[in-house]
Amino acid sequence: MHDERMPSVGIVCDDDPVSQVVVGRDEHALILRDVARGSGGEIWSVDVEVIDSGLRGGLTVASHYAVGFDDLVEFFVGMAENWRGWDGDRVYESLERDLRIVGQHVGIRVRIGVELTQASEPDGWRVQAAFTVDAGEQLSTAARDLTALLGPHP
Repeated sequence: MHDERMPSVGIVCDDDPVSQVVVGRDEHALILRDVARGSGGEIWSVDVEVIDSGLRGGLTVASHYAVGFDDLVEFFVGMAENWRGWDGDRVYESLERDLRIVGQHVGIRVRIGVELTQASEPDGWRVQAAFTVDAGEQLSTAARDLTALLGPHP
């Protein structure tokens, strides 16, 4: 893994596009990195890791054949645009249901619940974590960086 203390959200190299996105901070985070693309730039998968108080779980999540990860980007963009609040839960679930993210507005923060599931038989596993992020800057940065990471590339 990388540096033990992670930034609160997003990592951008000077002239390079976003190489990974960290939603959360330190010991409580969702990390997306290592986007696999086809020769036409279409996204095939992204590596996802969850960290929660020393527990780490990760897997490669396949993109949706029709929308790639546009729905995941829109999930975070929608929460950032509505940073002042919303009722109920906002939910993202990957095509194969191996990644599920729930956003819940609580005061000036957003509670992010993440579930990774590796459902192979007989040795499947599930990792669940929940943490909060600032409804303003942290959420906006995550939305912007996810757009850069999972958006179109030449």
